[in-house]
Amino acid sequence: GRIPATLRAVPEIEEAFAVLEEIGLDRHELELYRKADMARRDRASQLETSYDKGHKKGVAEGEKQGLKHGLAEGEKKGWEKGREEERRTLVRNLLKSGMDVKAIAAAVGLSLSDIERLSRPE
Repeated sequence: GRIPATLRAVPEIEEAFAVLEEIGLDRHELELYRKADMARRDRASQLETSYDKGHKKGVAEGEKQGLKHGLAEGEKKGWEKGREEERRTLVRNLLKSGMDVKAIAAAVGLSLSDIERLSRPE
């Protein structure tokens, strides 16, 4: 009977009122319950906010680490490509000078197939 007409159509609210009537809380106890519920909700909200902040911080740190790793990997690949180009130039110059392929392989520390591969145009 104490449920406002506008809320009577919502089954969950009607059920909540029925539970409250059944357990027999008086106004003071109901107010204490509401305050405790509000404190619980505030704490849940604080935890959610803390989680969101922590998540954002973790994502930012992950992006930073990923960028750092990506840059290091890119630099490594750049150096490798530069060394490959340097070897290619060296092999071509030695071949042009008439040096024997086996001697080039021994001097540069590469196999004959590597010398052949490096002597081809890109």
